[in-house]
Amino acid sequence: MVGIEQELRFSASDCEGAAAALRRYGVVIIDDVWPAERITGYLAALVKTYPEIFDERQKNLDQTHVVGDSRQISPLVLGGDLACNDVLLNPVLEALLQQPLDTDYVFESIGIIQSHPGAARQHRHRDGAALFNRPELDRLLPPFAITVAIPLVPMDEQNGTTGFWPGSHLKAGNDDLSEADMFAPIVPVGSLAVWDYRIYHCGLANLSDRVRPLLYVTACRSFWMDRGNFERGRDMKLLVDPDLLEGLDKKGRRRFERAQLYPAGERPWTMHEPKNQPG
Repeated sequence: MVGIEQELRFSASDCEGAAAALRRYGVVIIDDVWPAERITGYLAALVKTYPEIFDERQKNLDQTHVVGDSRQISPLVLGGDLACNDVLLNPVLEALLQQPLDTDYVFESIGIIQSHPGAARQHRHRDGAALFNRPELDRLLPPFAITVAIPLVPMDEQNGTTGFWPGSHLKAGNDDLSEADMFAPIVPVGSLAVWDYRIYHCGLANLSDRVRPLLYVTACRSFWMDRGNFERGRDMKLLVDPDLLEGLDKKGRRRFERAQLYPAGERPWTMHEPKNQPG
C-alpha cells in the first residue's frame, strides 16, 4: 500500500496526528524518536549480556516463546547495562500512548523478538483476542492494548519488517484482506512502529545473514492483562531491577507497577525445551 504511507508515517513532533491515525488505521510509524547511537548502543549491551538469544541456544531456553519459523521471543531484565527507562519513558512515546490508552496506562510485557536468518514469513494474525466476541461492539471501542516495536537493526526488505493490514483492527475477520492491502514499512534504527493489539499483521521473511532483533513493549489499560500469550506464575514478561524502579518518579513507577523484581544481568531462564506460543 504505497499510497497510504504518508498517512501512517509521522515525525516525533506530531503525536496528536499519529494518535488520530492510530485510531483510524491501527498502525503508525514514528521517525527519529531516539538518536540511532542510543539504540545501537543498547543492542551492543544486549549482545554482551545475553549472547545466547542471538544463536541456536535461544530455542532451548525455558522462557523462550516460539512465534514462527526461526522466530522467538525472550524476556530481559531491565537494569544495569540494559536499563532503558530513557527509551521507554521518552516524552514522545509517553504522549503517543496516553492518547489511546489514557494517562494511567501500564506496561504489560517487555522483551526481545528475534527473527533469525532464513526465518520464513509468519501467518497473518492478531496479537490478541478482542475484548468481546461481538464484532459490532468491538469495532466501536478504543484500544485496550498497544504494541510498540523498537528495531535494534533496521526493519527493511532484507532483514525483514512487519506487514500490516491498515483498518483491520476494526474488522470482524481477515477473509477479505489481500496482499495488495498490506503495508510493509521500512523502520530505521531510532524510529518505532506502534500498532493496535487487534490489527492483522505478520512478520516478513528475514532474507539477510544476520539476526533481526527488536525490543517490543506491550502497553495497556489498567484493567487488561494478557492471559492469551502468557501464563500467570510461569512466564516472565516484565522483569525490572529494583534499583531502576527506585530511580523513577511516581509516574514512571506507575508504568512498571506490574514488574517482577529481578537482579540486573541475571539470566531469567534455564536450558530447556522451548514452548510454542500462538501467534
